[in-house]
Amino acid sequence: MKKVSLFFALMMSLAVASMAQNSYQFQMFTDNYSDITNGISLTDGESWDDLSVVLPLGFSFQLFGQPINQLYGPGMGSEIYYEEDDFIMITPFYADLIDPCYEGEYDWGNAETYRSCSDISYTVDGNPGHRIFKMQWSNAGFLGVDYEDDLTDNYINMQVWLYEENNSVEFRYGPSVVSEHFIQEWIQEEEMNYLSVLAYQGYAGDFFASVNGDPANPTFWAGSMDTLSEEVFMGFGLTSFPAANTVYRFTPQGASGVHSYEQLDVTVSPNPVVNMLNIAGADNALVQIFDVNGKLLVSTVYNQPIPVSELPSGLYMVKVMTDQGSVVKKIVK
Repeated sequence: MKKVSLFFALMMSLAVASMAQNSYQFQMFTDNYSDITNGISLTDGESWDDLSVVLPLGFSFQLFGQPINQLYGPGMGSEIYYEEDDFIMITPFYADLIDPCYEGEYDWGNAETYRSCSDISYTVDGNPGHRIFKMQWSNAGFLGVDYEDDLTDNYINMQVWLYEENNSVEFRYGPSVVSEHFIQEWIQEEEMNYLSVLAYQGYAGDFFASVNGDPANPTFWAGSMDTLSEEVFMGFGLTSFPAANTVYRFTPQGASGVHSYEQLDVTVSPNPVVNMLNIAGADNALVQIFDVNGKLLVSTVYNQPIPVSELPSGLYMVKVMTDQGSVVKKIVK
């Protein structure tokens, strides 16, 4: 098994002066966690550890401005990555993951076969121009936990979504159980928190976007790695696993995605609006409101009217996004 510390040694040794600023906007919201449907299993019903397979995205995607059409992984179990001239890593919760029923952890009494308690799968949903690559870890366990007598503790469910439309990345967290004792033991041993991060290393420089601290009220940092001391960098990461239905969204700076797609039957009212904005046909959709300069002002999953009374008078773009596509509506305040 690879040691997490080796990754950080690589990250710090490759830090060079930036050639360009690659940054992301961050949004946190809640959305009901649902298992992906019609996913392609990477495990085929077998117990797993340190899988390494090709993951075709089905479309061209840009991360830190670098185009990719496939990824590899899930490496140590928690990350997906791209490595040719550049190295790119996406990890929603950086830890050494394993199938709780992996044969190396526990022999179930059959020397030939071992049952699986966990699956890793992916799918691509949506129509061209609006496709979403989705990868899912189901009931993944942690290396070093003794699952011989108890399979009901220390397991996680999570997903990574990559949006073709605007190159956004989402980390989605599902029902999970991670003991505080295990969290603290791991943090003390590795001398770092659990990373929730996008990372790039290559000719353009070294960049990352990281969610840090309390998962319910995190801080966010994005930029060039050469601007950080090792001490500060090693303090980054989450102090525990995010609550079920938490979503972390990373959107490239300047990529507001304000375009006139007419893929959804959505109506906004009243228009002009004063206090509360109603959006018919947008239940459980991601709704974002931008000003005329493309600045993101509101980001929420729609399940009730959106308060806009504090917005200044003017023209705004309301973007509604679902798996089936997106639509942008103009409103006047």
